[in-house]
Amino acid sequence: MRTVVLQSNYIPWRGYFQLIARADTCFFYDDVQYTKNDWRNRNRILGPLGSEWITIPVGANINRKIEEVLLPNNDWREKHHKRILANYKKAKGFESLIALLDKLYLTDQSETLSEYNQKIIKEISRNYLNLNPKFSKSTM
Repeated sequence: MRTVVLQSNYIPWRGYFQLIARADTCFFYDDVQYTKNDWRNRNRILGPLGSEWITIPVGANINRKIEEVLLPNNDWREKHHKRILANYKKAKGFESLIALLDKLYLTDQSETLSEYNQKIIKEISRNYLNLNPKFSKSTM
């Protein structure tokens, strides 16, 4: 049995999913210290002027575990949804992702950053890449 241990990331890169593809079990290690300005709450997308950051505004407090980082109740979801749609709407095959984006940005009710990131990772893995490892996490 092959296990991969990862911290949850916001919209992970290709290599993250390549690790998941090689594993029987994917273990989210989310009871470690949160690090600000990291891939946990931000990522880069391509825009008309090059790459740009999209960041979930969770504050700078590093005295908490990843699992303890709460998602803010503001318009960041709608802003990210609009930025991704605007920048990728002409990409080949993008239409097949609109339902996923709507689900993750417009209807999701996750309360923590880790929970939200794990939903993104599981949705992409299972429904778009046909990867079916057993997902688990370090906290219960």
